[in-house]
Amino acid sequence: MEFVALKAQGSAGGIIVMWDKTFFNLVSSFCGDFSVTCLFQTVGCDFEWAFTGVYGPHTRSEKLSMWEELRCTREGWSGPWCVAGDFNEILHGHERSSGVCSSNTMAE
Repeated sequence: MEFVALKAQGSAGGIIVMWDKTFFNLVSSFCGDFSVTCLFQTVGCDFEWAFTGVYGPHTRSEKLSMWEELRCTREGWSGPWCVAGDFNEILHGHERSSGVCSSNTMAE
């Protein structure tokens, strides 16, 4: 197994992207403030794709920065892209256990 990691800030925010090198070759990687992006080539063919692992912050200003980071990541890659992780975002207030939604930076 191979991996690329972004260290946690205190007790939050650590990200690790792992892959089996018998299936995928790492072409390049980038660690942002809130994400780890890896560009892979599938072993045995020329298929390239990107994966981004995300750990979303809690504050509004940092959330806006996270979305900007992801936008810039996407602009740098036009091929297939898989994004996964904990975005610390909700679309509707009823998705929260308290039912109260202070902001929705996803919509911005």
